[in-house]
Order: sequence, then C-alpha cells, then structure tokens
Amino acid sequence: MKKLLLFGLLVMGSVGGAVHADDKSDVQAVFDAIIAASNARDMDEEEQHYSSEATEFGDQGGALERLNFDGAREWIKNGGKWHAEYGKTDIKIHGTASVVTGYQKGKFIAPNGFSGEVMRRFTWVFEKQQGAWKIVHRHHSRGVFIPAESEE
Repeated sequence: MKKLLLFGLLVMGSVGGAVHADDKSDVQAVFDAIIAASNARDMDEEEQHYSSEATEFGDQGGALERLNFDGAREWIKNGGKWHAEYGKTDIKIHGTASVVTGYQKGKFIAPNGFSGEVMRRFTWVFEKQQGAWKIVHRHHSRGVFIPAESEE
C-alpha cells in the first residue's frame, strides 16, 4: 500500500501544471532579462521572452493590441531611446501562469527629439510554454512609483 501511495504522489507531482519551488525564481530571472534587454534596447533579446501571440493595454488608454517589436525597432533605428527603473514588484505563481505586478519609472527621447518621463504601474501575465516562462499579456497604466525597498 505504501508503494502504491508513493507511486501516486510521484505521478501527481510530475503532472504538467504543478507548481515547482523554483518557478518564482525562474519568473524573476525572465523578468530581469526582459528589463536588461529593454534598457539595452535589444529588441531581439527582449522579444524571445514573449509569446508570439502576446497582447497589451498601453498606458495611453488605447484598445487591446498585439505587441509590436518591429515598431520598437523602427523607433530605435530613428533615434528613440529610453531607460526604465523598476520599483516594488510582486510575483505570484498560479500553476502554469504567473502574474507580476509592480511600479516603473523611466525617461525617453523620441526620434523627433521630444523627451519626457513616465511613472506607471504594470501587470505582466506569464504562461509556462514548453518549460519556458513567456509573457502572454501586459498592461501599463499611469501611476505612482514605489521603490523596491518600500513596505507600502
């Protein structure tokens, strides 16, 4: 009977969708890689961490849209630049999905020379696809910046 119970637990633990202790650290690593690639304006590196069907709601209040890495590449090619800092961030694992919420502030210079600063909140939804965590949706909205070390 003990062998049967042990076998059942082993099978249940290996079924897809099980939460693994390292999932949170894996999502954190992908999150960090996305930030590094974005700040380096390396769209090829950043894009590999997104599902090919990824969507977003931007902070301008527009309609749901597919992510446009080609548009970002063109913006960079024409002289656009940015740098973002991420503050307090929370990662929750829900089986093969993860929700990452947090705060961001950044500066940008558009190709036409217009520059500005932004502060916003974000929600990124990841899905574990063939063993890799990929963003399937992200949402940004204007908001405050709460530093990483804050207790708020």
